[in-house]
Amino acid sequence: MGEPGPPGSTKPSDEVALAGARALVALVKHTNPSASTEAKRGWRIATASMVFRMADTVESMVALNEGKYALDTLILLRALYEQVVTFRWLAISPEKHIDAWGVAEFRWQLRLHKDSLAYGHLALSPAGVAAAERGIEQAAGKGANMPPLKKLAEEVDEHWGGRMIGFREPGASELADLLNFGGLYLGIYRIGSKAAHIEPESLNAYLDRQSYPVVVDEPVVEDDEAIWWSLAVPLYAQALIVCNSVLKWPDLDAVLAVNNRMYGLD
Repeated sequence: MGEPGPPGSTKPSDEVALAGARALVALVKHTNPSASTEAKRGWRIATASMVFRMADTVESMVALNEGKYALDTLILLRALYEQVVTFRWLAISPEKHIDAWGVAEFRWQLRLHKDSLAYGHLALSPAGVAAAERGIEQAAGKGANMPPLKKLAEEVDEHWGGRMIGFREPGASELADLLNFGGLYLGIYRIGSKAAHIEPESLNAYLDRQSYPVVVDEPVVEDDEAIWWSLAVPLYAQALIVCNSVLKWPDLDAVLAVNNRMYGLD
């Protein structure tokens, strides 16, 4: 029998991971964030909403935890990764980054409106177009710009790395960098893209190549494919650590206890 890996390196059982995911969701959904949004500051309302949105994504992953839905769960993990990275990037400098985030939305709306014109449909009213253009112009004066997701992840690692429990300092080691959000862009987001965009390799689970001719059937999921969904717990836990830092909820010790218990570190 080989030597055990470092703490947290062993894949938790489905039952333990399910319990961890449900516990984190419960911590959030039993929270009343109104106290942290009393000032009605836009970034506080937006980031609190994002934390609840992530909870719904985690709950959806729990619902798909059966092995044959591993690819769908990976797609949701990819979505959760983007949500967590965006949230943590906003939390670096909320007052500044909320403007850049809003500009990205305005640009998306204008692209949708322009493309919809080819089909004789107006996605935005004239007033909506004017508002979006005005928002972009105003943000440009502030230098607000939202980088691509890979760059967001790198900025998140640079800011939060080594400053809080659970966040490794960039450059500490090759393994640490792979487990930082810059590395997880490759390990989660890029790999998850195969399933999200139905690349040929994502169909292998449905093919029995040992038969001749090849048989198409219900997917057979290997353990290394089913491992993905349990990563939702540490991913979401890291978002909640940052949430506690900027919004003062949920309870930090409770978040850490859930994550550590899943990996048998309590």
